Amino acid sequence: LFRGISQTRNNWAFQGTADVQHDSGFYIGAFLTNAKFVASPWNDTRQELDLLAGYRFELGGVALDVGYIAYLYPGQDKAPGTQLNEYHEIALKASYTIDIVKLMGAFNYSPNFFG
Repeated sequence: LFRGISQTRNNWAFQGTADVQHDSGFYIGAFLTNAKFVASPWNDTRQELDLLAGYRFELGGVALDVGYIAYLYPGQDKAPGTQLNEYHEIALKASYTIDIVKLMGAFNYSPNFFG
């Protein structure tokens, strides 16, 4: 599920994530999964590749993450005159931990969510 919506038509998903972070707080990463959107001759998505980069740091006990995410669907076809499902986001996350409880909030913005 991605934000409550199945991207595999409620079937299993095989996923992998790789993340590398430097001591300075800068990081890059990738996420790969199978995907299968609602059937259509032009919506033949087979996989999703997310590329991400950002900066993680702490300010006043609050952990912050400012980043960029590209949601890509390699090999997907599109109907003439339309756009691919690919889009990009800028993300801001903040979290604060009190003993065993972690409070977290996130804001993601995309100027072209699914075109």
